[in-house]
Amino acid sequence: MPVITHDVTICGLRRDAVFDWLSAPANHERLLRGAFARVQPRGGGAFEVEIGAPYAGGTLTYRVTGQDDSHGGRRVLVRLEGQRTTGALHWSLRTTPPSSDTLVTLHVDYEPGGTLWRVADSLYLRRRLESSWRRVAENLQDAIGCPPA
Repeated sequence: MPVITHDVTICGLRRDAVFDWLSAPANHERLLRGAFARVQPRGGGAFEVEIGAPYAGGTLTYRVTGQDDSHGGRRVLVRLEGQRTTGALHWSLRTTPPSSDTLVTLHVDYEPGGTLWRVADSLYLRRRLESSWRRVAENLQDAIGCPPA
């Protein structure tokens, strides 16, 4: 199962404030825009995104499913569902020095379905998804945090 991660720092906002912002599904549309070829709200915290990779366009449904603070940290959980690709995404939040900053890790693991889709993943789909998810994390930083260095 391929895994994609990307870290961003949110300056001047404590972890709980970032957690609350990310827990509101309506805020996720802003994060997805510009990272994918098309973003369509579907209601109930779900958004359909067009991957836009050559020969493997396809769409994914990005559905905010809840919060997890059971382990002492803070995570916002997202389910990814598509015709040929499924997976999970979570936003993991940690406090960093100074204590007013928050390190956010976007973690995605997904399963490309079928042999041809796995070949497409190794040739170009993974690079496209890595680029898109990196942009989603950067959009979070642009929306509520400090600008990239």
